[in-house]
Amino acid sequence: MATTLSSVTILSPVSADAYFRTDLGLLVAQPSGMCWNPFLPFIIIPEGYNALVTRCGAEIPDGDGKIVHKPGVQCADPFTTVSHLVTRNHCVWNAPIKGCKTLDNVQITIDISVIFRIVNGEQGNGVRFFVHEVTPGGLEQQLKDSVAQELRALARSMRHTEVYACRTGAPAQVARTVDDDDDEEDEKGPGMTFKEAEASRARGEDRHAQKGIDVTEAMKIKVNQTLDSCVEIVDISITDVGLPSSIAQQMTARTMVRSKQAYEVMEQKFAMLEIKCENEVEQLKLQNDEKESKQKAVGAKEVQDLKEDLAIKRAKHRRQLAEFNEHTTSECHKIEADTKEQANSLALEKARVLDTLRLSAQEEAALAEAQAEAEVQRFRAKTEATVAHNRAEAATTVAQAEKNANAALKKKRELDIDEKRLDVYQALASNKQVVVTDATDAESARLLVSDAVLQQHGGQQSSEAALVAKMNVLRVASNALGMRSEWDQSKLDGVRPQTMGR
Repeated sequence: MATTLSSVTILSPVSADAYFRTDLGLLVAQPSGMCWNPFLPFIIIPEGYNALVTRCGAEIPDGDGKIVHKPGVQCADPFTTVSHLVTRNHCVWNAPIKGCKTLDNVQITIDISVIFRIVNGEQGNGVRFFVHEVTPGGLEQQLKDSVAQELRALARSMRHTEVYACRTGAPAQVARTVDDDDDEEDEKGPGMTFKEAEASRARGEDRHAQKGIDVTEAMKIKVNQTLDSCVEIVDISITDVGLPSSIAQQMTARTMVRSKQAYEVMEQKFAMLEIKCENEVEQLKLQNDEKESKQKAVGAKEVQDLKEDLAIKRAKHRRQLAEFNEHTTSECHKIEADTKEQANSLALEKARVLDTLRLSAQEEAALAEAQAEAEVQRFRAKTEATVAHNRAEAATTVAQAEKNANAALKKKRELDIDEKRLDVYQALASNKQVVVTDATDAESARLLVSDAVLQQHGGQQSSEAALVAKMNVLRVASNALGMRSEWDQSKLDGVRPQTMGR
């Protein structure tokens, strides 16, 4: 199926992947919408593409001074946009090349597959040159012309029976005609064996297969030289070769005849090999039977020799075992005697050591007890001295505290007296029958008391206290006016108890 190289207009750079995935021949995409967003003042170049960026229609370089921009995010103003996106991936171009004539003037069709990619070149402007000068349509035309010329030259150098060997990756299957068989017989020679002929045929097929591989490699180099520097051919492969139907049927029939002949030869060889293998099997069975009988005789003799050696070794072993048991018994008795002697010696040594340790322990215990008693006495005396000293210091501290507390106690007593006095004043103030005054004159004090008594009784004279108060007021008034008083305060004071007594 032929592939058409093309370009397309897309809405924005972000949606480029959707177009390139659906169209395998798409090389260049031209965004039509504005890439600039007032809320996001930058442009996005997707991964896998080279881009040409313009400002007001003029192409601008990137930060490194290169006209081709790599994938990424770039700050931009409102007048900056992405004009072209060029893929960086490998692209495949498939096309059938028709009208190719072989060496024997047979017209064939060759399907070619070219893998290429768009490179930026050493100058850094290969992508720009491809977009404006080469274009996808021009590249497709260049590929058609260059590849068609090379393929026609390739087909003209081969016969139609050899063209299938040019398929890339296909096994070397070369169809042969009757003339080819005659040539093969000539190559075999009269004295060549069948194996040598098969090896010669395999070498010829390898040569044809290698020829196809070398042709495509050389074709890739030549096509790269004819194309512009912005396009690099990665690989060229011949996917299929089409012969005319009549010739293809003739070749198929010849191949079937040759395959049938080869099958019959292989069947004959297989029958011969089967007979040969059966004869070899019978011969090997006879040889094996002879070897088996011979080995059985040798084995019986070896078994008898081994039995005799085994009996001798068993007798020798029984003798060594008896000697070993006797030696072991004597050694056990000797070891038991030595052990008992050592045990007695160790028991005596143990008793002596225990007595020595007991006496030493008693002596050390008595010494430790005496030292402990002395330490106890010393600590007790030291403790009593410390207690006496602390008690003296406590008594001194208490006396000093009492001395320091006298002033505070004195103030506390004065405070208590003042509080009692205030309680008395409070009681007097709350008593309605008590008159409180700041007058220092006795007459004035009596006058105030009389006035209070009169106010309490509401001016009634039936009460003795009211009568005395009224008389006291009259006396004070007469004294103030210079009149002689017929009664005296001292008399009134003498009379008041009697009156109150009544």
